[in-house]
Amino acid sequence: LENTFLRIDFYQLRNIYDGLVSDLPTTYITYIRDGRRKKIMDYYGAPATLRSLENRIETLVLSKKMKKIK
Repeated sequence: LENTFLRIDFYQLRNIYDGLVSDLPTTYITYIRDGRRKKIMDYYGAPATLRSLENRIETLVLSKKMKKIK
């Protein structure tokens, strides 16, 4: 996952991807490396590389089993 952030040059992407459409889901990604922080809001119009990263993160999260807190 770390290599994907580096490969797509995450820090050089825009902070906001927005469009003149309504009722779409919004994805937020925050990445911190070596004390440097970048947050991206993707509503509409993000490049394919960013959407691929979003899908990869979602797949990773959904593959983990959640444990009930007692």
